[in-house]
Amino acid sequence: MMASDYIVAHSYEEMDAAITHLTIVLRKDTTLENSKKFIDNLKSKYGDKTFIQVYTDRVIEIGPKNINKGYGVQKVKDYLGIDESVTVYGFGDGYNDLSLFDAVDIGVAMENAASELKAIADDQTKYNNDNDGVAQYIIEKILKK
Repeated sequence: MMASDYIVAHSYEEMDAAITHLTIVLRKDTTLENSKKFIDNLKSKYGDKTFIQVYTDRVIEIGPKNINKGYGVQKVKDYLGIDESVTVYGFGDGYNDLSLFDAVDIGVAMENAASELKAIADDQTKYNNDNDGVAQYIIEKILKK
């Protein structure tokens, strides 16, 4: 499993390492109008150079243009020559898994997944990440078929 070092920063001066992606969470008291202005400003300044995913009116992710989990899945499918005769599953729990679910045949939300991800999932695990949710799902719903 890959790990990421997350830093909660209140200003850019606090960031002292290369950034691969950035998740911005606006303050709880941010009005919808101010959120829209902030997002529009981001898109106008950086939208042609970066991938900007707006998950909610307060949660925005910025990363390299066209690089996300869905892109990665599609590249692997293409490389392996996977066609519609193979069912591809994807497991996720967070907003960054939305693109993953678009690229797979069956998107499975973890028990502890964000509600927005659960809303578009094809199925859901009975267990969370800490209780082997993916393994339990594979055993119960894929291998026992």
